[in-house]
Amino acid sequence: MSSAVLDIHPSPRRAVAHAQQRGSGLHLTRRGRLVILLTGVLAALGLLAERGGPAESTDVVHHPHLASVVVSPGQTVWDIARTVSGDSDPRQVVAEIEELNGLTDAGSIRVGQPLFVPTR
Repeated sequence: MSSAVLDIHPSPRRAVAHAQQRGSGLHLTRRGRLVILLTGVLAALGLLAERGGPAESTDVVHHPHLASVVVSPGQTVWDIARTVSGDSDPRQVVAEIEELNGLTDAGSIRVGQPLFVPTR
């Protein structure tokens, strides 16, 4: 008979010694691989964010020229638009006045209300 003993449950010391004999290669867990992957992705996004910054300003401002008028009794947006538009079509000016002042329709103004109007 053989005198070799089969060691089914090695002691912790033997397990460490066995691991040292196999080599000291790096063994990552699933969580470790995930951390490395996320670190790489975040680094790549950081580089993209740094390179893809906002466009430089051209120092050209495109604000419409505005004036303010106060609505008088009996005055409508159409009356104001005709006064402001000069020789041009007042329908476009009515639309601009509605947009500038957040009006839902041209009839939703009241006496004493200040309105922004475009100037030409």
